[in-house]
Amino acid sequence: MGVGMTRALLVATVLLLAGVPGGLRARAYEVRTVGGWERELRAGAVVRTAPPSQQIFFRVERTADGRYRNASQGLLLSPRCEILDPSGKPTGLDAWLCPVDPDKSRLQVPLKPDDPKAVLPLRRGTVDVDLDGDGVTNERGYLLVTETAIFVVAYSAHTRLLKFDFVRLGDPQKVRVLQTLRRYQVRVVP
Repeated sequence: MGVGMTRALLVATVLLLAGVPGGLRARAYEVRTVGGWERELRAGAVVRTAPPSQQIFFRVERTADGRYRNASQGLLLSPRCEILDPSGKPTGLDAWLCPVDPDKSRLQVPLKPDDPKAVLPLRRGTVDVDLDGDGVTNERGYLLVTETAIFVVAYSAHTRLLKFDFVRLGDPQKVRVLQTLRRYQVRVVP
């Protein structure tokens, strides 16, 4: 088998493993930031912009019992990125970023580890604005929009892998708004 054929088979395997509905299936996932920006706006004008550091954001590895461990965040997860307690039971909460679209109707993301009532309730939706600037709209994801905050997690329509997240905090009618956009690259280990 030639190098080109081997590479094509590997890419097809990665896409197959990554794109199975229902979340994580591969042995491991490495999520790396590959672009984006952090910026501050005052009265609608950008006053500060900085790129996020390009680094490995987190890794998720399958354990012997089929669950997943995110060691950097100290989380044990189900294949659908539900946070599990130390005994392996679901807590009713979800990880902020799942490497593969968990294909759920909503996510309940904890804001404070010590307060189970403080959660971000993100709903399944379509990101109809090109937030990441790649010319693609109508991407599947999870969203929460209020008067003073926007939280978006988006996934690639072709691979179902994590694509970007966007957070805006602050009231645009007031003085200060903080925005963060992080683009991701997910490496799948079959």
